[in-house]
Formats: sequence, C-alpha cells, structure tokens
Amino acid sequence: MIVRDIKQFRRNAGHVDLESLPPLEEVEPHLPSPDMPPVDLPPIHDVPLKFPTSEIPSSPCITHQQATVSSIGIKRGEPVTCTRFAQSSRSSSLLPPSDGSSSSKDEDNILMEDYDDHRSVNKRIAEICNEKEYRRWLTHEYNASLILPLWNPCPIDLGAVGYLSEPEGRFITLFNAFSPQNSDHGMVRNLPSINRYGQVKHGSQKLDKRSRLQKLDAITGPFAGLSRGVSQKVSRRYTYPLKAGHGIAIMCAETTEYRYLEPLDVPKKWFQSNVNSVMNAYGTQRHIQKEDLFLVVGTLCAPKYALFVSHSHPDGHAQFTVYSSPKTGQKWGVFTTDPEVTQEGSGPRQPASKVSDQQKGPWNSVLLARLRFKPDYLKPTSK
Repeated sequence: MIVRDIKQFRRNAGHVDLESLPPLEEVEPHLPSPDMPPVDLPPIHDVPLKFPTSEIPSSPCITHQQATVSSIGIKRGEPVTCTRFAQSSRSSSLLPPSDGSSSSKDEDNILMEDYDDHRSVNKRIAEICNEKEYRRWLTHEYNASLILPLWNPCPIDLGAVGYLSEPEGRFITLFNAFSPQNSDHGMVRNLPSINRYGQVKHGSQKLDKRSRLQKLDAITGPFAGLSRGVSQKVSRRYTYPLKAGHGIAIMCAETTEYRYLEPLDVPKKWFQSNVNSVMNAYGTQRHIQKEDLFLVVGTLCAPKYALFVSHSHPDGHAQFTVYSSPKTGQKWGVFTTDPEVTQEGSGPRQPASKVSDQQKGPWNSVLLARLRFKPDYLKPTSK
C-alpha cells in the first residue's frame, strides 16, 4: 500500500530538475525600491502648551506635574511643574517643585530608581537596548527610502561608503565614492569614482515643520527645571501618545534638508564592481562583512534634533518642549512625560532621549538611505 502511494505521488508530481530552478533572486517576490525624489510632508496641527484643565480658574495659576526623560547629562528623570498663569492663557512655564511636603511626596513618586551598584553595567545595557529599539521602532513621514535611523546623528555626505557602528548607532564613513583618491588607504585611492560609471544628479529639498504650524503665536514663560533658578522662555510643544504594551521611538526635527542621488543605477554599478576591493581594504581591519557595508544615496539632515525611545510604559503622553532662545551650547528643548511613565520605567528599561545643542556648524544626518548587499546576493539593493 505504501509503495503504491509513493508511486502515485511521483506520477502526479512529475520529475523535478534542480538545475532548472531559477536562482533565489528571481524566486523572491519583486518589490520595487522606494523612489528617491522628494515628497511633501502631510499637514500638521500644532497646539499651544496644554494642561489637564480646559478652563482657566480664578486663581493666579494652574499647575500639573511632569518628569524629564533621561538624557546625556541627566542621570535620572527630574520632576518639574508645568504652570500656566490665569491672566494670560498663552503663557506657561516649567518649574521645579517647591520644598513643601506635598511636592516632596510628588517628587518621591516621580524620581526613577537609581542604578546603585550596577550603574555602569546598566548604562551599557541601556544604551544597547535604546539604539536597537530606536532603530527598530522609529517611523517617520519623510521619504520612504530613508530607512536607517541613527541614534547618534553625525554629518554624512552623499556617496559615503561605511558601516553602522553598534551599539552606538553612529555611521562610520570610510571614504567617499565620488572621491576615493582622497582616501587614506592606498588600495582605495586606486578605485574609480562613481562619475566614471555615468551621470548622477544631486537633489535636495528643504522642509520646515514650523511653516506648517498655521502661524500660531509663540507661547512664552519662564523655565527653571534642570538648573535651579535659571529661567528660559518656552515657545511650543509637540505631544506624542504612549500606548501600554507598545514600544515607541520618536524623532523631532523642525528644519530639515533631504539630499539624494538619482538615478540609483549608477551608484549600484559602482558598488557591485568595487565592493570586493573595499572589503579587501577594510574587512579585516574593521571587522565587518560585505553585508555590513553601505553606500549612502540619501540623507535627512537637521541642525537640531530630539530623539526619544521608551520600551515599557502605561498609557500616557510624551512631550517635547522647545525653548524660545536657547544659548549656544545649550539644549534646544527637553522631553518630558507623565509622572506615571517615568515611574514605571527603571534600570535599563527606562525612557531615554538625545537632544542636540544649539550650535553652528554642519548639519547632522538623522536618517539615511543606503545601498547594501543582502546575504548571498550579487547585486546591491536600497531595500
């Protein structure tokens, strides 16, 4: 009976010639690469600094508690009080709590757990988790080709050849494919430029989120949060919902420039023709594989950025508050959350943020579009 069933199965299936099967690249469903030309951002509707109460009482001011999010220079979330004065619905401030017993109780509920004896170990674990999950969870409204978020943004040129350094989340540039002759490596200086393979257009699109805020009036008020007794004016706030059981990553950048190369056929030809030479030069030295190597064909640059990641939190909100006139070398804003959000996160699983300083200089790349090689593939892809 079994032998008869096997023979019947063979007759129905027929003979399969393994050599006649198409290669893996042809079997995989063909998904088009994202287009490089820029797209318009969807409209947004920013709102003034909001408070839990919709009506303004007769008392001089109304307040509610928030907590700052851990960042560079902030070892743990600090409690702040958000205040709106009744005589001006458009003025607001973020203030540290007073020394009263009620505020002390609030502060005890808001302060996050110390790292104690495992502080340095937890810091390393936290940075690994933050970078990995920021890159995994971030979604954005910019061009779909920008699929590589950077937890540590830095200036990156189009045509840069390099790799992502983990867990720092920083892109390491080895050389530029448009000018390999400027490389410090002798083997790379002999490589041809991308321009030898055809004409490539450099495109750009500047975007300003503030121009889409329907020209709302600035919201001003003193700020004295992280530095006791130091006041700063506050202009606007961006609010992001947090959902229990769902991790979230946020990138806030008001002024940006999308830079891109097109068509991609030329960079792809260069990359395919020269990847082996690049790996011979840097593979062993940098401990990277062919699949780790990237050719940058698009960047989203920003003079200022604010990044946020939260792994575990209750339902609530995260807010990024923008300072009106930050001085050079100061942060241009601060992330805060509802007290319950900071209270739930502890150790390496607490919310974290990276906020750039107010400064002049080259813009940092926060998102990248790149060519790469998938395992066992001969041709590069932008997906």
